[in-house]
Amino acid sequence: MKAPPPTISVVMPVYNAASYLARAVESILTQTFPDFELLAVDDGSTDRSLSILQHYAQLDSRIVLISRPNTGIVGALNDGLAAAHGAYVARMDGDDVASPGRFEQQLAFLEDEPDCVALGTAILFTDPEGRPLKPYRPPTHHDAIEAELAQGNGGALIHPSVLFRREALLACGGYRPQYNFIEDLDLYVRLLRVGRLANLPEILLAYRQHPGSVNHVVGDRSRQVAEIIAPLRREKGLPLLPAEALPQYAALPSGPAACRRQWALDAAEGGNLAAAWANALRAVAYNPFASSNWGCLRYVHGLRRTAQPPPPPEGINTPVVFLVFNRPDLTRRVFERIREARPPELFLVCDGPRAHVPADAENVAQVRAFLETGVDWPCTVHRDFSQTNLGCRRRVASGLDWVFSQVEEAIILEDDCLPDPSFFTFCDAMLARYRYDPRILHINGTSFLPSGSRVRDSYFFSKHVWVWGWATWRRAWRQYDPLMETWDERLPHLEASFDTRRERAFWLSTFSEARADWDKTNTWDFQWFYTCWTLGGLTVVPAVNLIENIGFGVAATHTTHDQPHHRLRAAPLAVKRHPARAERNRLRDSLITSAYLGEPIHWRTRVIVLLRYLHQRLLELFVYFFRP
Repeated sequence: MKAPPPTISVVMPVYNAASYLARAVESILTQTFPDFELLAVDDGSTDRSLSILQHYAQLDSRIVLISRPNTGIVGALNDGLAAAHGAYVARMDGDDVASPGRFEQQLAFLEDEPDCVALGTAILFTDPEGRPLKPYRPPTHHDAIEAELAQGNGGALIHPSVLFRREALLACGGYRPQYNFIEDLDLYVRLLRVGRLANLPEILLAYRQHPGSVNHVVGDRSRQVAEIIAPLRREKGLPLLPAEALPQYAALPSGPAACRRQWALDAAEGGNLAAAWANALRAVAYNPFASSNWGCLRYVHGLRRTAQPPPPPEGINTPVVFLVFNRPDLTRRVFERIREARPPELFLVCDGPRAHVPADAENVAQVRAFLETGVDWPCTVHRDFSQTNLGCRRRVASGLDWVFSQVEEAIILEDDCLPDPSFFTFCDAMLARYRYDPRILHINGTSFLPSGSRVRDSYFFSKHVWVWGWATWRRAWRQYDPLMETWDERLPHLEASFDTRRERAFWLSTFSEARADWDKTNTWDFQWFYTCWTLGGLTVVPAVNLIENIGFGVAATHTTHDQPHHRLRAAPLAVKRHPARAERNRLRDSLITSAYLGEPIHWRTRVIVLLRYLHQRLLELFVYFFRP
C-alpha cells in the first residue's frame, strides 16, 4: 500500500554549503512537526556538500536527495518543487537554522487562514560562526507587505523562512529563470494575484551571513527589480520607479574585512556587543591598514566600556523540576535554594514509599507535607506524587515525560543536589541562548574539571553528561531511549564517542550491565547519557562547578559511597563571555575523563595545557599594551 504524501515538502537548494549544512539539516530533522519530506537539491557542489547530504539521507528516510549539474538557484528550486508531494512547500537554505517549532507554528496559522498562500517569519541575522547580530522583523499584515513589495523590497518576506501552499506556487508558475537571485521578489509579486501574504512576528529562523551568501556575491539587480514591480505599481495607480530609485538592491559589502566590519556594526545595533567585538577584531586582522576597520574597533570598544550591566533578575523564567523521595532534611535545604530563585512554575515529582522499608512511609509523608506549604512566592505548582513505589528508573523517567508534555524546557534538581544560586540564572540563560540549536541537548550544572584548570569563557561545550543539577528542552528529551532499544543500530556511534580504550571499556561495560537487568540496575541516567552520546549531542558545561552533592550515605539510592572526584564544592558564576563557536572542547573533555576515571593525565595533554596558558598570557599582554 502506497504511503500517504507528507503534509510539508521542504525544498532546500544547496551549493557549496559544507561548513554549515549539517546544522541546517539537523534543524529540519528535529522539527516538532515531523510529517514532512526534505528535498535536498545539490546544485553541483564542488565541496563536501553532496557527501554530507548522502550521509543524512542514509540516516533519515524523509530526506530525498536530488543531485544535478550547477545551473543556479532557480533551476534547483524548480527541480525541488517538481518533486514535492506535500500540500505545503517550505523553503530552507543550506546555511540557515530553523527553530524546532517553525513548521508547527506556520502550519497552524495557514490552517486557520485559508486565504493566506505564503507565510514568512521574523529572523535573526547571525555571522558565519552563528553569533547573533540583530533581529529583522518584516511587516506582518498583507497590506504592509504589498506596499513593501511595490517599493521593490523582496525582504518583505524572508525567502528561506516562508511556508507556501503548493497549489498557489503551481498556479503562478513557480520560479522564473530570468530573475535568478531575485526570484523571491518576482514570485511574491505574482502570488499577490493568488492570495494573501503574511509574516509571523516570532523569530523562527537564524539567517546566516557569510562572504559566500548570495547577497554578498550578486551585483546590482535594480533594473530587473524595476521591471518586476512595474505591473504591481500600475495596478495600484502608482508611478513607475526608475532603477536608480532602488538603492537597496546594490551589492552588499564584498571582501572579508568589509563584511566583518558591517557585521560588527550590525551586532552593535542589535546590542550583541560580544559578537560586535569579535567581528571588529576580525576586520582589523583581515586588513590592519584600513582606518575604517580601526574606527569600527574603537567604536565597539567604546560601547563595551560604557555598556551598563543588566540589572540582576528578580527571578528566572524557566520552570523548575524537583525530584524528591524520602529525605526531608535534604529536601528542605535544596528547596530553600529553589525558593530564592522564584521560578514561575514548579513541578514536584515524588515516588511512593517502599513496602519493605518501614521508615519510608513517614519520611515520604514529611517530604510531601513540607512541599505542600513551602511555596510562598507567585508560582504555579504541579504535583505528580506516586502512591506506589515505582523505583528510581521508572519514577524519574515517567516524571520527566509528564513535565515535558507540558513545557518546552526545564531545570531539573534532585533532593540531594544543592545548587549555588547562580546555577538557576546560568541554566535560564543557556536554555534561552541555545533553544533552537539542535546540536545542544543538555546543560550541566556540574563540572568535573580538575582544580586549577583555567577556562577563559564562562562555559564550554563537551560530550560529558551529568545529572547533578541540569537542564534540557522537550526537543531533546523526546529522543530519550529508556531501554536502549536502538543499541544494535547506534553502537558504532556510541563507540566513536569515546576517546580512550579505558573510557570505552568502562562505559560499554556499564551500559551492558544495565541492559542485562533493568530492574536490578534501577537507574534512568545511563540511558540519557547513551541517548546524548549516540546522537552526537553537545552539552554546556559551566567554567566552575555549580552543584554540591549532599546526599552521599546509606540513605541514598545510588551514591552510597563517596569518591574523590565527587567531593566538589559549588561556586558562583556570572556569564560574561561566550565561546566563539559551538564545538566540543576535546582538551577539557580529556581532563574530565581523566579526573572521573582516575586516570593520570597524559603528558601530551599537560604540554597542550601549558602552551594554551602561555598563549593566553601573551594575548593579555598584547591587549594591555596595544588596546585602542
